[in-house]
Amino acid sequence: MRKKADKTRARIMRTAGKLFAKYGFKGVTVRQLAAKARVNQAAINYYFRDKYGLYCEVVKELVRSFETQPAQYWEERLQAATSFADLEVLLGEYVDAKLASHLQILKTEERWRQELMMRLMMEQDELLRSIPQWLEREMRIAPELFRRLSPEKDELVYRLADIHLMGQIFFYSAAEGAVRSFLNYTGNWDDLLPRIRELVLKSVYAYLELQWQGRN
Repeated sequence: MRKKADKTRARIMRTAGKLFAKYGFKGVTVRQLAAKARVNQAAINYYFRDKYGLYCEVVKELVRSFETQPAQYWEERLQAATSFADLEVLLGEYVDAKLASHLQILKTEERWRQELMMRLMMEQDELLRSIPQWLEREMRIAPELFRRLSPEKDELVYRLADIHLMGQIFFYSAAEGAVRSFLNYTGNWDDLLPRIRELVLKSVYAYLELQWQGRN
């Protein structure tokens, strides 16, 4: 009985994730969710209380599916970084982790996760800000890293830089054909990842108007 309930809950969340990714929170009704998930509306209320409760659970699972390390790990690394060079190394590791998680998501054929993540980052509205503090903690790592790298900017620049970073990672991880054409590359995809990492970092540094410090 418990296994059946768990499968039903998971199916509702997966269905909701796909719909939220395509239409946004406001563009999806409980009736649509129930029909697509093959459950009655009472089941959604039973498992999640309401549409907003379902949305929060989907976002919570989504964010954690992209994290190769918990927020505490990156917070501790940020605290330990005492120089610009330390921050550069940390940003490189952060990009590596994000690329790895995005590529892993693509292997599961759940591309909607990337689409929903980008929608969340673009739609910085009251709905997203009202989600509990754990989400804020998860999503402030990159902006804080950018603030340390370029302290003279304002908070909006750091948030936009995070969106820019995720957009770059989204493109390079999801559009293999376009990337191969852009880089004129026909070899093994995994061998191209160091080059992609360099391009992503260069783009972020340029966005923050910092001189690229990396070495080929």
